[in-house]
Amino acid sequence: MRSQRLPSILLLVGLAILLSACSSDRAGPGTPSGQSSGTTQAARPPEPALAAPPAAPQQNPAERALAAARSKTREEQKEFIANLILDGIFSQIELNEGVPRVYLRPAFRLLTPEDKHLYLAVVYAFAYPDGGRSESQVVLFDSVSGEPAGAFTPAGLQLH
Repeated sequence: MRSQRLPSILLLVGLAILLSACSSDRAGPGTPSGQSSGTTQAARPPEPALAAPPAAPQQNPAERALAAARSKTREEQKEFIANLILDGIFSQIELNEGVPRVYLRPAFRLLTPEDKHLYLAVVYAFAYPDGGRSESQVVLFDSVSGEPAGAFTPAGLQLH
């Protein structure tokens, strides 16, 4: 499934960037990786351009997933949702009346919690392009039984 590989690939790329940044920090400022500075100068504070960004307020998994989903264009969101249906994650999505409904295929239960949040966040962002209200949600149904399966809101994912 192509859509399941993408988050894993992004995770690996992020890990590689993090590891390379850590190894260059050990060498000391102004020295190439793998070489020790050999000087006894006092440590300088990092350059402003290289300083870590200020810590963001704690976000729950749904908020992080929504931030990522909202960074996509409407066309990218639509294509992503279509691929989730083609890949057998969702069987259908109803956006035309009232609260959006997503019918989950059995494969959805096998996803990681991060992927579940991301996939439903894309549907939420597409259904509520203005960001929605505090009571906005995506209602989830089991595609096999038709029974309610939970809900996704910016506060999180609740599965029955």
